[in-house]
Amino acid sequence: MQDSVLEREALRQHRSLSSIPYRSPLEAAKSLFKDVNYEDLASRVSVDIRESDPPTKTTKRITLAYRDQGCGITPEEAPHTIFALRSTKKDIQWQQGAFGIGGKTTYRNAEAVILVSRRAPELLAPGKEDRIAIAVLEWEFQGKTPTAFYLVTKPWTQAGDDSPIFSVPSSDYPDFKPGTHLALISYEVENIHVMHFGDRRSLYTLLNTRLFEPILPIRVDRPERHPENVRGGLKKKLEDNPGDPPRSMGTDTLPFSTNGHTYHLPVTYHVFSPPDELGARRRAVAPDHVVIFTSNGQTHHQWKQNEFRDKIPSLKHLADRIFVVVETDELPITLRSTLFTADRSAIMHTKDAIRLEGEVASFLRDWDDLKEIHGGLVRKALSSGQNQKSTLNLARELGRAFQGIGFGVGMVSRSEGNRNGTNGKGNAQPNNTAGAETHSGNISPTIDLYSDPTILDGPEKVTAVRGESKFLRFHLNAIDGFIPNRAQLITSSNNEQISTREITVGRLSKGRIRISVAIPEDMPEGEVHLRVHLPQWVKASGGIGGPLEWKTLLNIVAVAPELGTNNNRNQGTGKKEANGHAGGSIEGPITGDMVPLIWKKDPQWGIHTVGVAERLPAQQVASAREEYMELAALGDQLIWVLSLNEEYAPFKKYNALSVRDVSEKTKENRQKRYALGVGTGLLALEVHLQKKRKAEHRKIDDDVVTLAQQSIAAAVLTELKAYDQLAKETGIEETQSQELVTA
Repeated sequence: MQDSVLEREALRQHRSLSSIPYRSPLEAAKSLFKDVNYEDLASRVSVDIRESDPPTKTTKRITLAYRDQGCGITPEEAPHTIFALRSTKKDIQWQQGAFGIGGKTTYRNAEAVILVSRRAPELLAPGKEDRIAIAVLEWEFQGKTPTAFYLVTKPWTQAGDDSPIFSVPSSDYPDFKPGTHLALISYEVENIHVMHFGDRRSLYTLLNTRLFEPILPIRVDRPERHPENVRGGLKKKLEDNPGDPPRSMGTDTLPFSTNGHTYHLPVTYHVFSPPDELGARRRAVAPDHVVIFTSNGQTHHQWKQNEFRDKIPSLKHLADRIFVVVETDELPITLRSTLFTADRSAIMHTKDAIRLEGEVASFLRDWDDLKEIHGGLVRKALSSGQNQKSTLNLARELGRAFQGIGFGVGMVSRSEGNRNGTNGKGNAQPNNTAGAETHSGNISPTIDLYSDPTILDGPEKVTAVRGESKFLRFHLNAIDGFIPNRAQLITSSNNEQISTREITVGRLSKGRIRISVAIPEDMPEGEVHLRVHLPQWVKASGGIGGPLEWKTLLNIVAVAPELGTNNNRNQGTGKKEANGHAGGSIEGPITGDMVPLIWKKDPQWGIHTVGVAERLPAQQVASAREEYMELAALGDQLIWVLSLNEEYAPFKKYNALSVRDVSEKTKENRQKRYALGVGTGLLALEVHLQKKRKAEHRKIDDDVVTLAQQSIAAAVLTELKAYDQLAKETGIEETQSQELVTA
């Protein structure tokens, strides 16, 4: 529909297809309709949604009637365009269609298709009659498969025959304006019904998200009118309502280098309210859309919640609240066509596509704002446990039990592969070659900020891998907005392959600023000097400030240094890699030989969630729970943390039945036995799942993981019941929970 409206206006203004100058659909729309009222523009493209075979909730069928006021189709053109099931626009850069699969993917889901179309009179060839074409497409079986058929005006017996569809003079029906009406009758859908606006399962929410920034607004008509019947895309909705619902947002630019060129891809995040509150993401965004990749304003690929957690485990608490948009329009359309499937539903498994996903994951993982927001969520989650009784001794027992079955406790994030050159406090490491990822909620020590900065510093030397982006963190003690409002940060290098095109500068926030460098794939190994320069500026009190400058040495290598070498450690650990511990664990002080345990009543868990084992920065755990204050010495080292659900139904039932007429000590020890058994099982399960995800490069179904967790809990409860029975028969009352560890 949108291409049809574009074509009509483009031909009206430029007369011929060959003279149309636009390079993209969005550019064409902005130029052609710059003086057209928004409401008038929306009336040129509309969709009418009705129930079919009611009730739709049961039959899963709706009827969709599309109507545009575009160029229209003549009776002779229909068999070779809209009914041809092939592309007629693959060489036209300013139209969205490219693969010709619209009919292939939509017609088959409908029981019938009705076409009514009238070519715009100003586009008809001289002497050509103005007629309205009409066709009804239905299905019939020929051999093994159903085949589409429709009536034509003369015999069409073999391939190559040509026959127009039925038509009538437009003068007989003057109310039918030029353009096309296409109805998909009894169209089968899944999880999309005729529902109220704002319902995340409705077609309206899906339209807004999938057509994130449509080149033209779309009018949605339905039996009951609604003031929000114009769909302008989710981008417009978020921009028009920046604080409704309340959310955090930020934008930065990812440099992506391929085939000798570097492209700048805007990346924007929105962090919404918790899922059970008014400003939740589900009220604005279609289900399972956490990170979307757009092209021509349309969503072509998305990450679901579990994919976000798998790709960026260090930000996993954001999976239910974040929404990220990656705009790929700067990439050539020929490259974009190899990144995404033709039906705009997934990413292709090509080298560039796989690398793009990895670069986006690293870019988000390294974003200070997101790490700070995530740190706040972690601290809130850990400090909100209902059972505030100290679990320090049990945490040590869990640590010994976990190590006893062959796993380490204090872990550094090796699996995420981020080589961002930062130390444990989020500051740039001067002598780090690979570096471990920063995981602190407090990204850097608090520094005084001024209207006129006095300090610009960053890493002295870092290692960068060719073919990947390198993210460097610099410090400028200036207030937010100093850049770019009052000064410009200028970057350069002494190598022509790393020009200003390969370098993007992020937003100055709380004295921190990120600089991203795309290392070309054909970059030779060696050293490159990166210069970050803040030239003179007019000081707030008058006079001239500056200049400030910093130089960083980039050591370009072909492949990343192997993990486990001395150069890969956080500065100042001075510890050797532990042998025999899964996940790249590190020998640390005694404070690391524990697994902090949190008992929680989480409304989002309900009664069927056993708990969760996850790796979190030790510093965040220490700041959230006073009994684990000693863990602060480990800084941002990732350690295992176990959260157990107090409301898990089988455990609650067992607890209620087994603690009657016994001492408080016995009650406490029975709860400890449960925590030790289930906790050790959950920890071991999560270690193996992480290995499997990494080795097989695939996500594991959440239902399978939940079943495995429940099975662990069931096995432990079975043994506890047997032990209780034995204790009752022998008259033994357990006083030491350590017996379970020994067993």
